[in-house]
Amino acid sequence: MSKINPLDLPEIRLSIAQHLKKRDLARCLRVCWSWHDTFLPFVWERVSVCKSSSGVKQSPSQDPIPPKTLHSHRHLIKNLRIVDWPGYYPFAFPRLQTLSFHFNGKTLSPANYPAPFIKRNQSLVKLHLWKLNIDIKERVWKVLQKLPHLRELSLGMFGIDEDDIVRFWTICENLERLILKFVSFPPGSTPHASMSFRNIRELQLHYMIRMKEEEQFRFISACPNLEDLTWNPSGIEHLELDHGLEVDEALGSPFEEFAKEVARKRWPRLTSFRREGQWTEEDTCLIIEGMQRVKKIDLDDNMFTPLVFQALQRHFKHLVELQIETSNEVASKQLQIILCSCPALKTLLGGSVLAKDVVEGKPWVCLSLETLGICIMFNDTEQHLQPLIFEGLAKLTRLERLYSWTTEAPFQEKYPVPLQFCLESGLDALSDLRRMVSFITNCRKSLGEDGLRWMLVHWKELVSVSAEVDIDDIMKIELQNLFKSHGIKRIKLNSNGNMQRLTSLTLDAQWTEEDTCLIIEGMQRVVKIDLFDTFGPLTFQALQRHFNNLVELEVETSSEAASKLLQNIMCSCPALKMLKGGSVLSGLDALSGLWRMVSFTAGFDEYLGEDELRWMLVHWKELTCVSTKLDVDDITKIELENLFKSRGIDLRTKHMLPASIRDYLTDYR
Repeated sequence: MSKINPLDLPEIRLSIAQHLKKRDLARCLRVCWSWHDTFLPFVWERVSVCKSSSGVKQSPSQDPIPPKTLHSHRHLIKNLRIVDWPGYYPFAFPRLQTLSFHFNGKTLSPANYPAPFIKRNQSLVKLHLWKLNIDIKERVWKVLQKLPHLRELSLGMFGIDEDDIVRFWTICENLERLILKFVSFPPGSTPHASMSFRNIRELQLHYMIRMKEEEQFRFISACPNLEDLTWNPSGIEHLELDHGLEVDEALGSPFEEFAKEVARKRWPRLTSFRREGQWTEEDTCLIIEGMQRVKKIDLDDNMFTPLVFQALQRHFKHLVELQIETSNEVASKQLQIILCSCPALKTLLGGSVLAKDVVEGKPWVCLSLETLGICIMFNDTEQHLQPLIFEGLAKLTRLERLYSWTTEAPFQEKYPVPLQFCLESGLDALSDLRRMVSFITNCRKSLGEDGLRWMLVHWKELVSVSAEVDIDDIMKIELQNLFKSHGIKRIKLNSNGNMQRLTSLTLDAQWTEEDTCLIIEGMQRVVKIDLFDTFGPLTFQALQRHFNNLVELEVETSSEAASKLLQNIMCSCPALKMLKGGSVLSGLDALSGLWRMVSFTAGFDEYLGEDELRWMLVHWKELTCVSTKLDVDDITKIELENLFKSRGIDLRTKHMLPASIRDYLTDYR
């Protein structure tokens, strides 16, 4: 009996597909037809498109998806994100569940309004709308009322008219999740007292325009089954935004009544609370004590005080997500206690903690951490503790995002040194953090070239890196290109700008003009440089201060403007000894002063006539070799070859088509 390969079982392949990135899924499609059938739905499950002149793109940097291709795979798409409405989707996506629509605010013709498209997709469960102008919103609310499965609605930079406010509240009665950011309401637009939003489990209110905090509070009070609340209760009267909404400064924000209602168990299921605004310490403590169980809470506005810490302690075993700001040595010790007392913690964004508190404290128990944002600080005599810190971090094997972000804190003068992400300090201990997808640090000189290359080798899932790196600009750009070649899409490196000793530079086709300018501006002196095809007005401007030192220059001029810049270089570089520079649109007679000329080679697409060759014989007395294509007939060619040979000059004529055929091909093109 032959053995069965586990990968031949569709169930095994389906399980594997859930953990693969899109580029890996695409490779799996090409293995065989059975693999193709298994992995194709995962490739098309989530699609992001935006408008372009040539079709629909997955993103601005990717190739377009033809509408025909999108149509043929529409039955596989479950999540569709549209940026800048293309306006030509006369078909439905039968399995579409999530639609994210980001509009740029431009006016569309009625034929391209998105309401008919939304109406066709009755299977929608989640809908995100961002920056729709008034004309487009005209029919949206009527369509949303008729979506039978809609459970999540997210609106951003959005205005609700007085005629539509009743429809909006009616839609909200069936929602489970509602997110509102910079949404404009008509004055006095609170829901009717008879309305109850019992289905809403998660509610986010950010900068509500013309809805006072008292009205927001009444809306929140009408959601008795809330489990997750994010509330910036600043009632905004007027604000100038790029899509036409106008916002003034925030009104007063009294939160005491809300805190008392939490204490009275108005929302018995509330376990997650994130807030912004001028909350007092007493209000914060009252809210934490009033919540039956705290899973997620945001205390990042200097509200992590001893009283708040004390109120939070009874929730440690349930805490899943915590955002705080530690700005003193007392808070640093409290943060260490949290790391030792919260076994269910998955996200911690916590400011700064002192290395001595970590080393002297109990072992961390939050081994399920997926996101960690703390900056571990040392004084000048504690550098030997860095390997111990890395050993502690190495136990967080489920970590996916690591942020080392410093803020202004009173103890920074006493503890000025952040954790150094280099091999000498013990970075190699983190090789088991194989799930790492994002790394960010703003700590200066905490990361070098060796650390970045190490991450590339050991953190295979990495997609985002942002760091202050102790490398020069050349190395910075090389590393950025290296990271991009490994599929890391978001890479931001701030170098030390140290290029003082660099004097010679050769670039290839992968460099942009912006990168080239950055390098030239960072070099103290440019003696030799090869700019390949990055020579333009910006590069010329950056190169100007080096003209007195320039000895060798190789550029590629492909336009009239670049040719004029090259002519300026020839008139401004007294030390120049070698120049390879494409084309200069000036007469050959301008080169009569080059009496030392011994060799001349014409470009690939350049032809010399009889007059130019005879001119060379007269003015360049030292000439020994000429290589060019001749735009002459065969008899003249033989005469010129004999003439050059009699002067001891080697004339190498390149093959070219007869004039009649060449003219025909030119006309044909």
